[in-house]
Formats: sequence, structure tokens, C-alpha cells
Amino acid sequence: MDVDFYVRFVGETTVVYTLDIDPQSPDHAPTATNQRILSNATDALGHKITAIALNAPDFKQVKTTVEARNGWSSGQSYFNRTGFAAG
Repeated sequence: MDVDFYVRFVGETTVVYTLDIDPQSPDHAPTATNQRILSNATDALGHKITAIALNAPDFKQVKTTVEARNGWSSGQSYFNRTGFAAG
């Protein structure tokens, strides 16, 4: 599980995590795996961790926003050529 990317601690025993529900997304499988792991996770003292899922943002909307923010036209965008994380 990638704690810095997909999961963030927001309290001693509480985390928020990304859950990508789009089966076509490359992040779908890793976030589903993280969900399974977190459902049974405990801290070092054995206290159950509360895990709160946050749905991943819509890829098309994020793409449009990132391209606009960076002043990219659709012909010059490098968006998601090497991967993009909207964590």
C-alpha cells in the first residue's frame, strides 16, 4: 500500500484513502486492494483503523482542468502520457 499517494493519515487511527471505481482506470486495482487491506488494518497497539473512502476525481474533468490551467491545447497536452495522479 502506498501511504503517501493513495492513503493519508488524518488522525491517530483514522485514514482517508482514494477509491477509484472506474474499472478502466489503472488505479482501480491498487485502490481496491488498499480498500481490502484497510478494512482489516489496526495500528501498532491493535486498535482498528477507521478508513474513509474518497472517490477518485473524474478523469475527463481533471484532464480538462489541468490542460486549461497549464494553457495546453489538446494537440500539445502531455497529460497522462507518463501517468497522472489526481490524488
